[in-house]
Amino acid sequence: SLQNELNGRIARYDDTFNINCVGDMFSSHLVPTILFEAGHFPYDYLRNITTKYVLMALIDSFRVISTSDYNNFTIDQYLNIPENSKDYNDLLIRGVPVFDKGNLFENQDLIINYKETLKEKKVEFVPYMIDYSESPIGLFHKTIQFEATGIKNQIIFDKENPFDEIQLFVRKMTNT
Repeated sequence: SLQNELNGRIARYDDTFNINCVGDMFSSHLVPTILFEAGHFPYDYLRNITTKYVLMALIDSFRVISTSDYNNFTIDQYLNIPENSKDYNDLLIRGVPVFDKGNLFENQDLIINYKETLKEKKVEFVPYMIDYSESPIGLFHKTIQFEATGIKNQIIFDKENPFDEIQLFVRKMTNT
């Protein structure tokens, strides 16, 4: 029912069973289960737009169940929904001087993803460096030039620690 509004943005996860997942745990106890996975909508880090679409999907699901419209759908229709893949990253910073393992790499594109953490009952988006390259592959929710970050020196590449130097910029972008 959301295909017209979210054309090309609806996908299904593979049907691999994992007892550690809530839906699979319920199913293992023979509880009928419908699972909605809600991904990221561009620039919706507070998940307001995502919440709206999940609510619309839930309301339509109740309609389909209460009217028995589910009998009008086939398993093939479900299987024709494209399978989800992880191809988006949160931020690409272009033209970055990156210092890694004793070497300086000029004019790199630095890939950043946010880890959602709960701090004082509020979600905080903590940026982590993922990779860098002269020509990265993938899709990015936002792309900026290094100069726009206000950082004056080279970036020491470190996947293990939050990218503190970009944190203020991230807060401004995510409105948190």
